[in-house]
Amino acid sequence: MIQYAEKQKRTCLELRDKIHMLELMDKNIPRGIICKQFNISKSTLSKLSKTREEVEANAATHAESRKRVRGPMFPELDKALFDWFVQQQIKGCFPGIGNQLMLEKAREFAQTLGLTGFKSATGDLSSSWIERFKLRHAISFKPGSCPLGEARIMSGEHEYRMDS
Repeated sequence: MIQYAEKQKRTCLELRDKIHMLELMDKNIPRGIICKQFNISKSTLSKLSKTREEVEANAATHAESRKRVRGPMFPELDKALFDWFVQQQIKGCFPGIGNQLMLEKAREFAQTLGLTGFKSATGDLSSSWIERFKLRHAISFKPGSCPLGEARIMSGEHEYRMDS
């Protein structure tokens, strides 16, 4: 009877793990040891090495806990809304910004840009779209010591932190 090697279970790594593996490779740690430590195959590590620049760019612009990095379906709408959001934060308008206002601005920008095709089941931009937008840009509204809360915005290498 033929004996087959045991199939390795698929491992989905977070960006921080990928960056850590790249750092270990930079320190000339043997690839076999890195593969065992993270339970991945040598081909996975090789692919990671080949896509190093992309991984580092993603790590700089996304939360380190992300496992998959997908861009928005309409990047121009995403950029316009994010730029507007940052401008509002700089102006100190944080307390008035919420999901509903962001949704209204997204609709306004979509109309201005002439974008169609992003209808949800309800026939328009939805709150789930705004939630994914906030996840993509690591935007969170957290209650803090201030009754108005705080917002944390990350864009590339810059982090904006606004305390109300």
